[in-house]
Parts: sequence; structure tokens; C-alpha cells
Amino acid sequence: MLRVPIVDGLSYEKGKDALERQLHQCFVSPFGPGDLPVSQQNGIVQAAILPHGPYPHAGPCAAWGFKELAEAEQPGCYLILSVAHKEPLTCTTDSNFMTPLGIAENDDSLRGILVSLGVPKNDNLHNAEFGIEVQLPFLQYLLKSRINARFVPLLIGNDDPAELAKLLQRAIETYGKRVCIIVSSDFTHFGNRYQYTPFRFNVQDEMYRMDAQAINAITVMDTGGFLSYCDSIKSTICGKQAIAVLLEYLELAGKPCEFKLLRYYTSADLTGDYERGSVGYASVVVR
Repeated sequence: MLRVPIVDGLSYEKGKDALERQLHQCFVSPFGPGDLPVSQQNGIVQAAILPHGPYPHAGPCAAWGFKELAEAEQPGCYLILSVAHKEPLTCTTDSNFMTPLGIAENDDSLRGILVSLGVPKNDNLHNAEFGIEVQLPFLQYLLKSRINARFVPLLIGNDDPAELAKLLQRAIETYGKRVCIIVSSDFTHFGNRYQYTPFRFNVQDEMYRMDAQAINAITVMDTGGFLSYCDSIKSTICGKQAIAVLLEYLELAGKPCEFKLLRYYTSADLTGDYERGSVGYASVVVR
């Protein structure tokens, strides 16, 4: 099975050459890390939370996290968790994913283990979702010189995060290789276009404050506090369930975790237009 891209030409450039130029620009942007990865095998990154907004807005923020991934020791595969926007269903797919940079290969072994533990497959839902797709060109661009840089796509629905974390722990232990988890999530979506206007004044400051509280709960691995805060403000953090699964998994895994917020900004910091809507983007890695 081969999943064809659905947001090429929308979230990112359609052609190979144009996309590679766009990816390069994400790294050297004033909002990006400033340069491409300069080393490899620099320790282990256990996980990352990265945005999935359009590259002109979210790409420089995502580049911070991908730079750390590219400079770290390569895992057996990348497990990419993303919100199921269309239908709140946890599911995987056995499809490889095509992008303008080629075919990103699905790791049959880990995916098969997840399916054997009860994770359903739903090709149609994966074909309609973009949160995993937009992460892959970054991986392909940065890891093209490495072999076996495979991934497993997993959409996260409304299941209990603690139970899903237990399932992931069993699957990864059975897999037997190191897995780096990437959570694909944007943060606060503010404005009429998102039907979310909890404040009208000092929008930039309020968005920064609101997302900072959520990120603080994440970095101390307070899953309950994070979800309670999201509920209290009717949060529009689209990947909050996937973030909660990651936090529960890291706690179960029992390994020392060092969270680092690499970059945060909002789309309106680039466009200058908070009136029509703005989205918060954060790049967080777990060492």
C-alpha cells in the first residue's frame, strides 16, 4: 500500500527541488535554529513534540526539534503520534507514505506488533489526515544518508492515555530496538476562524502565557495537570491526547527524562496579524 500526499502544495512545496529549498530555509530562518545539523551521534533523543502547521509558519519551529533528532543517535524507528482530526479513532496503517522527496517506509515489525496488541488499521482515516505526513519530509531531508530510518504512523483518538501508554510500552519492549516518539501537535489556536476567543486584548501575551502553562505541565510530566488545565480553558491544543499518551509512556518506561523547550512562537509573530487568527507552535525534545 502507498499513501499519496494530500497537503503537498498546501502545507509545503509540491516539487522535490522546491521542497528541499523550503526545508533549508526553515533551518536558516530567523525563527529557526540558524543552520543545518552539524554533527551526528550526539546522545539520545527519546521523544519530541513538534508542530504540524504549514511550513511557512510552523517549519522554522519544527526545524529546531528536527535538528536535534538529526544530530542524535539514530533509533530503530520513529513512532509518530498525531491527532485524528477527522474522527477520534486510534489506528495505524500498513501503507508506506509518499512525499515529494520519495517513499518513507513503514516499519513492518513495530506496526505488526501494535496490530497484534489490538490497534486497528484504518487506511481511509490515515489517507485523510495530514499530521503525520508533514513530519516526514523533514526526516527524509535530514536522514537521507542513513539507512533504515523507518517510521510507524499512529493516529490517537479519545482512548484512555494511560491504557494506550501501557500498550505502547508492551509493543516497544517486544520490538526490542530503541524507538524515538514524535508527537505531532500545534498549541493554542486563537481567533474567530478557530471559534476560540477567550480574550480580546494583549493577544500575543495571552497566547504565550496560556501555552507556557501547558508546556510547563508537560515538562514536569504532570499528565493529570496538563489535561485538567486543557479542560479548564477549553484548550485548542490539537494533539493534547497524543501528548498525554507520551507523558504516560515516559513515566511507565521509567528512564530519566530531561525536557527542553527549544522554541516557541505564534504564527502571528511571522504574519503580524493576530486579528484573523493565530496558532502557537512549540518544539520540545526529551533527552
